[in-house]
Amino acid sequence: VYGGFVRWLMGNREDGSDSIAVQLQPASHWPGLRVIICVASDSRKTTSSSLGMRNSVKTSELIKYRAEFSVPTRTEKIMTAIEEKDFQTFADITIRDSNQFHAICQDTFPPCVYMNQTSHSVSSLVHQINEF
Repeated sequence: VYGGFVRWLMGNREDGSDSIAVQLQPASHWPGLRVIICVASDSRKTTSSSLGMRNSVKTSELIKYRAEFSVPTRTEKIMTAIEEKDFQTFADITIRDSNQFHAICQDTFPPCVYMNQTSHSVSSLVHQINEF
């Protein structure tokens, strides 16, 4: 398992043998960057992540758009942001990607709802902090 910044390369083989992770940068590359994880609820999710993803792949039109248009562009941009230690771009892409993921959850049938009021409050707080 790699530390630092890692990129997953999906691969194409049926057996998954070419689905690999590659380290982009070690953790020491950006020593001032900190990750804060906020647990908004310790309750069990109504829809597991695995089931939610399977349902999204089957039913969401947004996930197809994301895979074709958003992910390739964002991946290149965030790799550059990591290389250049550009926090503003890194944060912007991370937040937009999270927002798009949750939009896909809503587009899934039946919808998957993972964010609660606390999650939305934390998201709003992060936006306020990033405006400084």
